[in-house]
Amino acid sequence: MTRGNQSYWYSFEAIGTVRQLTDPQSQVPDTHFYDAWGNELTSPHSQVPNTFRYVGWHGYYLDTQSALMLLGVRYYGAN
Repeated sequence: MTRGNQSYWYSFEAIGTVRQLTDPQSQVPDTHFYDAWGNELTSPHSQVPNTFRYVGWHGYYLDTQSALMLLGVRYYGAN
């Protein structure tokens, strides 16, 4: 993923959730932790804008305007 002039690489866990982003200097500017339902346990204000978080590998997409996750054609609210 590229934001501005900076490139980042996703680090996924076994179910496909993005756990952290890594920059070209092998620094970790952003880390995410979730509960079993996809509620983010870390600060929702990421240092790097990233819409692929909870199960992002499989296409879950965070809609920042509604704070819901788009799962294919349906929206999901973990709350």
